[in-house]
Amino acid sequence: MGDPLYQYSWLILFAPLFAFAVIVFGTRVLDLLSRPRVETAPAHGGHEEGHAGHTEHHDAHDAYASAEGEHDEQEYDDNPLVPSLTFGARLSAYLGILIMAAACVYSWVLLVYSQSHPLYQSVQVFSYEWLSIGHATYQVAFQIDNLAIAMMVVVTTVSLLVQFYSQGYMANQAGYARFFSYLSLFAFSMLVIVFAQNFLVIFVGWELVGLSSYLLIGFWINKRAKPDEQRPSPASAALQAFVTNRVGDVGFILGIMILFTSLGTFDFHELTLRVGHMDKTLLTIAMILVFCGAIGKSAQLPLHVWLPSAMEGPTPVRIPQPSRLWPGLARLLPSSLPLLLWYRPTSSACWRSRPSASLGICLWALALVVLSMQPVLACSTSSRMPSSRLCSSWALVA
Repeated sequence: MGDPLYQYSWLILFAPLFAFAVIVFGTRVLDLLSRPRVETAPAHGGHEEGHAGHTEHHDAHDAYASAEGEHDEQEYDDNPLVPSLTFGARLSAYLGILIMAAACVYSWVLLVYSQSHPLYQSVQVFSYEWLSIGHATYQVAFQIDNLAIAMMVVVTTVSLLVQFYSQGYMANQAGYARFFSYLSLFAFSMLVIVFAQNFLVIFVGWELVGLSSYLLIGFWINKRAKPDEQRPSPASAALQAFVTNRVGDVGFILGIMILFTSLGTFDFHELTLRVGHMDKTLLTIAMILVFCGAIGKSAQLPLHVWLPSAMEGPTPVRIPQPSRLWPGLARLLPSSLPLLLWYRPTSSACWRSRPSASLGICLWALALVVLSMQPVLACSTSSRMPSSRLCSSWALVA
């Protein structure tokens, strides 16, 4: 039996999922039930009263229609607000923040504890046999190591700060409880990637991140597009982000399946042991396809088009969007580097640095031709990814 502090770290993983379930099936239902009902005027009365009422309504409608053309756009674009939040809505925020705070404290305790009791190998904290066909076994397995501890600190801390900020920023929003359920699902999705022990689990977390982003970007689904400002509607922006990321994820899953069919396993450790028997060309193709998933999530050329539109979501959503790839890279890089280094040309850093620099220059130039400040910030965020890869590429030369 391992150290209990490490063994029970799965509580950090499932804490946001628990918050999501409680908010969706509990506090949000309480919020909907406790909202004041809008009373409708009775439809009874004499024929003359009904006719007079209909005439009055028709005249009022004509008067309103004359002024509607000027103000319809602005009124429709206003966020649906409520006079005051219900107890269920406030409880949703308090519950989400409290559970995330507990997970954040636990992750920081693990980080401090790991300095005096480091993990020299990964420790499996949860495992479930999902499917067994013949000699092939598919497991939903989660593990923890020193890098996973560091990344769970980042995820839980940033998620806690985002939720704490959202408590004030999203005040009086009609979908207040729903928004906090989406944030909890987003945190759980990133933690699934951090804890993943094999490609099967990491792909599930990868897709959950895409689903969470879709829900958060399209939160203000009532808003219309603003063509004069080159701003799409949040619903269109969410759909664009979802579809564009699926294009990258097709390459991601194809690369995973090439590795599985060639080596017979999804497990990261087993892949490292068996990669020496794999054809070099096929391995190169597989890793390029796996990298396509990262291209989509980090909004790199040619799958960069969704990030400027994603700024149509609420401001708290824009904070974790650019950083959602880092948990995936933290889990994929240690697992993929042994596969890449098994066959690495001498000039690999040189040919990797050229497209990285080109991507950065293209995105910097793209930021010069947009009219809104939000896409400019999005382009600058996206361009930092090639810059970081450029630095890492030349670091390998040393």
